[in-house]
Amino acid sequence: MTDLETKPTGVAGWLLAFLVVQAALCLWTLSTITDALNGFESLTEMSFNGGALYRPLVLLESFSHVVQALAPLGGFYLVARKSRWAPRYWMTFLLFMAAFFILDLAGGYVLAAESSGSAGAPTLNNDPSGSVILTLINTLSMVAWAIGWAIYWGRSVRVRNTFLLQT
Repeated sequence: MTDLETKPTGVAGWLLAFLVVQAALCLWTLSTITDALNGFESLTEMSFNGGALYRPLVLLESFSHVVQALAPLGGFYLVARKSRWAPRYWMTFLLFMAAFFILDLAGGYVLAAESSGSAGAPTLNNDPSGSVILTLINTLSMVAWAIGWAIYWGRSVRVRNTFLLQT
């Protein structure tokens, strides 16, 4: 038996779990994309009062929804073909999403500060509903999820054996 035959290969284990969850997220995003784009239309009408950064952040948000819905389809295709480009594709996609989540959090903070007219955005002290901490926790968990899976795609023995060592 060769070394490759004794190590995990194929779409199973954590790799399969990732693909199933990603397919579910893709379907969910596709089902809600019309809401996001409809929200984009109403938000751009309101953007004249939102400050200089409002319109670019809304455009970035809409672009991200489209990427989040459609980009995984290319990844699924590469996985089905067992292409050596699949790990790079998924890592790039996941790191893009992590960067977007961080930028979205920072943009929301800036917009909240602009719309409140104060020197700072809402803080825990002036947010009795707790929405600031909830948004922070949700966003940071999405960043951790994306970075964690990007690391998996880069370091997994199964991924390496399935996609990178194929002849």
